[in-house]
Amino acid sequence: MKSLLNFYLQGLFFSFCMVSLMGCQAQQEPSLTAFWNSYKAGKYLEKKNEESAKALFFKTLESNPDLPAMHSNLGVLFMLEEKNEESEKSLNQALRLAQIQKDSASEAIIRYNLGVLFGQQKKVSEALEQYQAALEINPTSVMVKHNIELLIQNNSGSKSGDQQQKEKNKDGQGQENQENQDNKEGQGDQDQKDKDKNKDNKDSEDEKDKKDQKQGYEPNAKYKPRPFQGEELSEGDVKKILGELKNQEQRIRANFEKKERKEKKNDKDW
Repeated sequence: MKSLLNFYLQGLFFSFCMVSLMGCQAQQEPSLTAFWNSYKAGKYLEKKNEESAKALFFKTLESNPDLPAMHSNLGVLFMLEEKNEESEKSLNQALRLAQIQKDSASEAIIRYNLGVLFGQQKKVSEALEQYQAALEINPTSVMVKHNIELLIQNNSGSKSGDQQQKEKNKDGQGQENQENQDNKEGQGDQDQKDKDKNKDNKDSEDEKDKKDQKQGYEPNAKYKPRPFQGEELSEGDVKKILGELKNQEQRIRANFEKKERKEKKNDKDW
């Protein structure tokens, strides 16, 4: 899932501080100190100094505890440190605040962050759920669509440890059964050769051929491999999922445009 994380860092993190703070400014008016700390944290992150940036985020929350952006940024830093529990806790707190403040722009980004976090942990259904929620808010997000495609591609052939062990046991049992079958067939071949040898001593070659035809003798059947029973997503499955996502996006976009036209019409009536 490394590709998801790299894409996220390049396309999201630094813009996130500005977008989220601007989005919540009308609700709670962050202090100038909060803006300054956010700016300095961004500079620290440019220099790969995550610890100093994290310290500034914590300091900002002491005086501005209800800023979704700060909680979400902390969640991202915890994610980089592979502290998944702390990351999820911070991101959920950010999501709760964004919803209370009706800050949809921040909510979309926070849900994106949660999608990245769940994707790293191979929690595909949870990640897709967060990405879908982000698309409902912002249907044109290229980053979300890109990560959905990567998530499906990276997990199309993945299996849980239990599934792999079960299939390994199945393969082992199948191999053992096949070896037993081969042994039986080998013994049967030897018995048949002994019978044929006795017939050669008693009967002529023509009579032997007739008896072979009458008995319906056939060579041993060739081994047919077991049909594959894995649970990977095929290329067709991936295309189907992406098609459904595209249809959903079109429906969301249509509803959004319809709502916009209605609002513009109401403005004209005034």
